[in-house]
Amino acid sequence: MSLILLKPGKYGESTLVDMLCTEAQKRDYHKRERFTGTRQRTAFHNTLSKYCEFEQIHDLDQKQYKIKKVFEFPRTLGLV
Repeated sequence: MSLILLKPGKYGESTLVDMLCTEAQKRDYHKRERFTGTRQRTAFHNTLSKYCEFEQIHDLDQKQYKIKKVFEFPRTLGLV
């Protein structure tokens, strides 16, 4: 797994997918330019929540996330 360099700020959903997801997840996401179901989006949010506190920004044109706080070490899902 590659090093994940997150900093507080705004990120596009596509950028975060490229940083955090597996190759199969990336391929599926970029094929449709969106998550195809709630299960995929939930898995993505669970992965993202291991690394940071975030807020999804609801905008009609762009899918963005605001990273509020980045954790020093990734958390386990039991602590999320």
